[in-house]
Amino acid sequence: MKAAKLLVYGAILGGTLAACAGPLLTWLEISSAVVSDPTGAPPLALYAAAAILALGLYLRILIATLARRRVGQAQYVLAVALLGLAIGARMLSAGQGPSIRADFASFGEAPPDLQTAYMAGKLRYHVEAHALDSEGGVYPDRQEQLAPALEERGEPLVPLYRYRGERRPFNLRVLKGAPGPVLGPLEGDLAGTIYYAVAPDRKRYWISALRLDPGDRSTTIPFCTAAGRTVVLTNSPTAQQIIREKRAYEAGELVRPFLP
Repeated sequence: MKAAKLLVYGAILGGTLAACAGPLLTWLEISSAVVSDPTGAPPLALYAAAAILALGLYLRILIATLARRRVGQAQYVLAVALLGLAIGARMLSAGQGPSIRADFASFGEAPPDLQTAYMAGKLRYHVEAHALDSEGGVYPDRQEQLAPALEERGEPLVPLYRYRGERRPFNLRVLKGAPGPVLGPLEGDLAGTIYYAVAPDRKRYWISALRLDPGDRSTTIPFCTAAGRTVVLTNSPTAQQIIREKRAYEAGELVRPFLP
């Protein structure tokens, strides 16, 4: 009889571990990958807690059975509840599928691709504002001049990308005296890298960025158009006009808001 009960408990709690195995393996891959995107990954805390409780509960039942102590009904109910929680969470995740959103309450909620694209655009307005204020209208070419563009309130903005499980700020690469844009990953660079190439006379610049390949989440590629061409941001009279209008509006010299 005791052996039969142990088998029943083992089957219930084994089912819980099996339901948790997939999500836990997903997070193991994220932690070990050189670079990974955890967007849409199952909640680690939920499945880890369920697996730990299942193991602990089975050990407690096993010890109580071997010691010939009574196993209470509450433990059986808890075992069934854990199995239902794990299976229900898996079914809910599978039923939702990938979600596509265009609105995010904050930078931290957006997927890494959008975060990187946003930072490339933010860098563009930063260098255009610098050119407006500089003598001769030249663009910046030093790392310390560009770093504030990737910060907020003095703190670096950090993408959701995981690098061997850890998060880190964007990697800004400044290439002085460049003949043109960087069209592909340079050696050792990963998703979350932003290239800023500036011409020798500092009259022109090119911004490009790297992301993970949607078809192969282990490969880093540049942001590309539908035709496969690398997306490059460069000198923009429109951006400078927007900056001028924003400054005029803030100074009370313009009665309508600047263009968004």
